[in-house]
Amino acid sequence: MNFLGAVPWWVFAIVGAVAAGATNVLIKAGMKGVDSYVATAVRALLIVPVVWLIAFALAKPGLISTWTHRNWVFLSLSALAAGISWVCSYKAIDMVGAALPAPIDKSSLAFTVILAVIFLGERPNWQNIVATVLVLAALGVTLIPSTPAQAQPAATTSTASAPATTAATSVTNPAAPR
Repeated sequence: MNFLGAVPWWVFAIVGAVAAGATNVLIKAGMKGVDSYVATAVRALLIVPVVWLIAFALAKPGLISTWTHRNWVFLSLSALAAGISWVCSYKAIDMVGAALPAPIDKSSLAFTVILAVIFLGERPNWQNIVATVLVLAALGVTLIPSTPAQAQPAATTSTASAPATTAATSVTNPAAPR
């Protein structure tokens, strides 16, 4: 029984966005002393049973055996893109923390809209167009370094060969001790 059928799409989108935001903070907290590439691989393994449980509980009845070759190809390409996204996001979070890469990561909204127009022939409404422009503007603002220290953020990884200076650390991590 699918009791979520009456829930509007935007509720799922907001819950997904909140969960994605929490993900970056949880990633950074869980990577202390751990290689970001290994952390990504372990996370992928942990996600599999969670997603299967949700699918069994909520999915409409249907067999994977009815999927077409096209279904498999595009879902496989999606998995490849997600893997690249995760590895790159984990590395950025490992290097500078969760807050600095987050706005750049969320610029995927704009890239989704642009790619959907090009490859799927979708026609965004004016709200999607305005949101895309604003996200791209935010991306541009995010990439402007505010200080020389922020242009080259201090390494915060466990694999850094030397400790970061206190001044550089306080710029990239305002909560760091001075």
